[in-house]
Amino acid sequence: MIKIIYLGLFLPIIMLSSGLCAQPGQQKPMSRPLHVISLSALGDASIFAINFERLFMVDSTFMVAARIGAGFNQEFRLCVWGPCTPPSTYFTLPVHTTINFGRKRNFAEAGFGATIINGNTNQHLFFYPIFGYRLHPFVSGRISVRVYFEWPFRETEDILFIPLGFSLGVSL
Repeated sequence: MIKIIYLGLFLPIIMLSSGLCAQPGQQKPMSRPLHVISLSALGDASIFAINFERLFMVDSTFMVAARIGAGFNQEFRLCVWGPCTPPSTYFTLPVHTTINFGRKRNFAEAGFGATIINGNTNQHLFFYPIFGYRLHPFVSGRISVRVYFEWPFRETEDILFIPLGFSLGVSL
């Protein structure tokens, strides 16, 4: 009797889950440009950076993005009274990996990033989560846009870390 109850409970679940996993035969993967060269402003612990991004299409609604760049940042200073010395400048190397879910050209983005900072600072590495929106074209040579939010896992002392970033690029 107990076996019949278990069979009655689990058989519909197994049948429904197998139907959810079924896919139509031989779907042609969506073709998109898989490389982006972009200029980003204010994100990734950089005031600005030039980036190269590689996209890995899983299917038409899901892709993984890997990005590396080279940028510039300055020391954060507040001078209220008296003269200030010029701020120190830093070379930044931002990298990140994100997953992107969406339809057509619009994607939601989430992932993790890190920025290596070269210069006279006591913080040379930042890790941060990334959440954002991506507009990615179907055709090469078109504009790719990203707007993203990120926050470092630890406090910044002398680095200007702006949590909102914007990226404008060309798909290749």
